[in-house]
Amino acid sequence: MNTEKLFCLYTQGALNINTILNKTDDGLMCPYSKQTLTELLAEYPDSKVIPFDDAVELIQTASRAHYCKGWKEINEEKFWYALEVLPPCKWVNNGSSEAFHVSERLTGSLVDWYARVGERYFTKTDDCTLTAQAVIDSAATEVQHD
Repeated sequence: MNTEKLFCLYTQGALNINTILNKTDDGLMCPYSKQTLTELLAEYPDSKVIPFDDAVELIQTASRAHYCKGWKEINEEKFWYALEVLPPCKWVNNGSSEAFHVSERLTGSLVDWYARVGERYFTKTDDCTLTAQAVIDSAATEVQHD
C-alpha cells in the first residue's frame, strides 16, 4: 500500500490515529464514517491532520515511551508459560542463560522479551530486531547491578 499521499487525524502523544482521511472534491473526509474534516475536528479538537507515515513514526515513539520500561524480574513459571504459549522467536539457550521473544507483537515492532540468567528470570518490552544475545547481555547487566 502506498501511504505517501495518505493523511490521518492524530492527537500528539497518542498510541493510535483517530481516523484515516481521503481527499475528495469537498476536501478531506473519513472514508468510513463519511464525516468531513470540520466534523472530525469538532469530535477530536486536539487532533491535527498529518501524513500517515508521520503518524506511524510518532506512534512508534509514543509506544516505546509507554511500553519500554526496562527489566522486570519474574518467576520461572511465568517464563515457561511465555515460552510455551506461542512459538518463541529468536530463542537462544547457551546453558547458563537463554532469551527469546513472544511471536505476537505488542504494537509496531515491540515484543515481550524473556531472559534467564542463571536461576533468575526477567521480562521486558523492546524491539523485535534485537538479537537474543544482546537481550541476554542486557539481562546479565541487570543481574550484576542488583
